[in-house]
Amino acid sequence: MLSVNLFLPLFFANYSSLHSIFNITYQFKDLAVFSTVDTKCQDTTEYILFEMGEHESTAAVVFTRNSSVILRQTIASPFLLLAVLPVDIFETLNIIEAMIERFQDIKIIFVFIEVWGNQSDRLDDLFSWCSKTGAFSVVAMFLESSEQIYSIDPFPKSEIVSASPAMIGDLLFIDKTRDYKGAVLRRALIDDFPRSYMYTNDEGKAVIVGHNSIYVSEFIRHMNATMVDVLNEDGSLMNIFEAENSVSEGRADIPTVARSSICRNNIMFTVPVISSQYSFLVPFSKSVPPSAYITLPFNLDVWALVAVITIFISSAVYLHNWILENSSDFMRVLYNTMLGIASQSIPQESFTSWRYRYIRIHLITIGFILTNLYLAYLSSFLTTQVYEPQLKSYKDIRDRGQKLLAVNFHYDYFEQRNLTPDYSDEIVTLINRETYLSIIFTMNGTYGIGLPEEEKALIEFYQRNLKRPVFFDPSLEFPVAMPGTLVRKNSTFLVHLNNFILNLWASGLLNYWRKVHGLETIRLKFRAKVERTDSPKKLSLEHIEFILQFLFCGLMFATLSFLMELLVVYIQKTKQRKCNRTNLK
Repeated sequence: MLSVNLFLPLFFANYSSLHSIFNITYQFKDLAVFSTVDTKCQDTTEYILFEMGEHESTAAVVFTRNSSVILRQTIASPFLLLAVLPVDIFETLNIIEAMIERFQDIKIIFVFIEVWGNQSDRLDDLFSWCSKTGAFSVVAMFLESSEQIYSIDPFPKSEIVSASPAMIGDLLFIDKTRDYKGAVLRRALIDDFPRSYMYTNDEGKAVIVGHNSIYVSEFIRHMNATMVDVLNEDGSLMNIFEAENSVSEGRADIPTVARSSICRNNIMFTVPVISSQYSFLVPFSKSVPPSAYITLPFNLDVWALVAVITIFISSAVYLHNWILENSSDFMRVLYNTMLGIASQSIPQESFTSWRYRYIRIHLITIGFILTNLYLAYLSSFLTTQVYEPQLKSYKDIRDRGQKLLAVNFHYDYFEQRNLTPDYSDEIVTLINRETYLSIIFTMNGTYGIGLPEEEKALIEFYQRNLKRPVFFDPSLEFPVAMPGTLVRKNSTFLVHLNNFILNLWASGLLNYWRKVHGLETIRLKFRAKVERTDSPKKLSLEHIEFILQFLFCGLMFATLSFLMELLVVYIQKTKQRKCNRTNLK
């Protein structure tokens, strides 16, 4: 704090009415004294500082100006503000309002230097300002009168109360906002599935469900207030933007969680109510068709290596035969190499060259290794259900050609803060909220989907009893600043609401409500009929379908080749007959 050394001038005013202030200032480690540049205000401020100089544990900050002041939020709590008011109090009150808007636990003592007109009118103006700003831990006194001090009793109806100066501590430290005594608190109902939504029960009555609507109603009951629900004019639930407007404009007090879309001067957040996590779920990998089992033991790169080895050995044998034995039948050499890799018998040939034997040793060794590896993996694939590899990164999603769906206003939030994932332009498609909910309710696993923590927990809970899940969690998460619900800065219940939410988290009650309403939501909304996966199929024609396709193509090619040979022979014989007839003539 700033240390202040002021000279105490000679003054002739009566300051006996201020003595009650000095009896409580020792209870504050930090306090501020504010006055305008008016001479009388400054004289009173100097007297207050002189008297407070006896309390060494109290640090004082002095402001004597006619413009706004910023107080540090790190000052010790509770915090006392002594405001010396001139004749025209409105400009000073506006400055003080800007000073205290970031503080929820602040005590204020107003000192009227002089009053023009009726004192009750000045008190009405002051306490009307207190009601508007939510400053209820206040005391007002008049410099010229030491008999009474004044404060405000906000609930159930705001009224001015008077007391003796000895009661100044009670008026400042009593929590006047703990009990609303039946005063109204307005709950803004938001269509924010699964946190808050409306459905029609079996009796045909519209019911609001969701853990956020429950915690707001429980808090209002905890504050001994009367709850009034705020809806749209047509009786429908608000969206998050409509709820934000209703809170900012003073038509509602507590929404069932609304996130800020634009910066507003009169809005602030509570402590977090929902989990601050956003992630993508991708479709669970599909089972591999039985006909493709023949290719599964090796990945594509291994099959490519086998092809390269086959061509390399065939070329080496072909060059050997062409140089030493004057043979140029490459196809025959290729067939023999393929038989050798498959550990099949090869027609006997002369082994006159050591080079040829060296190549054959390589062929037998490679064939033995590849054949045994292939058969070992193939036997395991035939006895278990095999699936395609799971998508575990944005690169896998892009390479597989999979699309991720995201709600448009969710994704706009991420784009504004540069939180979009890699390859987002290629893999992300924006959808509206109705399509998003339809995918969740029907468990449509055609596309991946981006969703907050609550919706993700619902899907994972629903999949728990399924033998094969619909969605897979690749842990593609990124933290999102998800603060609590929006409230006005002058809300008198904000401190109590923050404490209430923290107690809900600590006790586990918020998670319990989320689980209970999650079960109810699944019963009401989910319409998926997911078939359970059967056990692995027995060996049948489906398993050799891939081989049969190759065999059919080979037979067709052989048949076409045979017909082409017949055609060529027929054409040659026809030409020969014509030549013979010509020679006879």
